[in-house]
Amino acid sequence: MNTLITKNIQSLRSFLQISRPDFARAIGVSETLISLIESGKREPSAKFVKMVCDTFHLKLDTIYGVDLMASACNDTSPNSARKAI
Repeated sequence: MNTLITKNIQSLRSFLQISRPDFARAIGVSETLISLIESGKREPSAKFVKMVCDTFHLKLDTIYGVDLMASACNDTSPNSARKAI
């Protein structure tokens, strides 16, 4: 299981301060699916990741290749979280 993707989905939702139901609704999936992915019980599909990226205007490599929390924590500038995302 790719825990980086799972962490990045959680980090994105937390950063946006959006509830699980609202996040699910925004990308067109069930809240249960978000819960399963965030808990590590289900691997997010490539289609799911693309839907997240399309919805929130992110590049695919943002979700696949960068630890969003670590990027935000390593940069102490005021907009560090926005830069990570």
